[in-house]
Amino acid sequence: MNIHIKQTFIIFTTAFLLTNCNLSKEKDKPITFITQKPLYIDSSEYKMIIDTFKVRGVESVPNYYGGLNPKFEMAKVYTHQIESNDCLNRQNLNEINEMGEYCVDLVIKKNGKYILIKSDNDLKKLYAPIDNEEEAISYVSIITGTYPMYDFGQINMKYIVENFDKTNAIRKKDGFETVTFDYDVFCCPPHKYNLTRCFVDFKGNIKVLKRYAIGINTDDHGCYD
Repeated sequence: MNIHIKQTFIIFTTAFLLTNCNLSKEKDKPITFITQKPLYIDSSEYKMIIDTFKVRGVESVPNYYGGLNPKFEMAKVYTHQIESNDCLNRQNLNEINEMGEYCVDLVIKKNGKYILIKSDNDLKKLYAPIDNEEEAISYVSIITGTYPMYDFGQINMKYIVENFDKTNAIRKKDGFETVTFDYDVFCCPPHKYNLTRCFVDFKGNIKVLKRYAIGINTDDHGCYD
């Protein structure tokens, strides 16, 4: 092998190793995808919801709510915290993101009537028992303020852990162990991605088993409040 080929090989190998050391951190373990989309309340009904519940705003729910059963049309609603004694997002695990001043609740449409879901107990009464992996991911995400993530390759991430699981739910004896994520938004750098491992029993009770930062978004240099 001549000197030019050797140098080319060394450069290529070094670049390959550096790239993979920075990006290939996810464990090769089971992944739980949400395969169904939620049912959406039509936007033409938003004004009726605002007038009925005196909320500040309405928007569609994210796709990862699709694992919930039974299926109801639904929408997210926002109310200023000083106008509400309870909020569905009171159990949000990310205290940084809870700097926001709005309650985030859920409205469902059942038998032609709107129902406001304002607490984890309301959600539990509606959706328990939690009986499959997809529902476990959706349910835990709503109550904890986290969400599923599967592709980290599009994020310029400085990892601070050796490896980690992607979103999954694993059935245990009395429920499901889940992995979900969130991101530090309302702060100054460093903006971190966090992993949360929870256990949700079939009755809808959630226990946080472990929570830690996995990496820093090196492209986010803003301060937000």
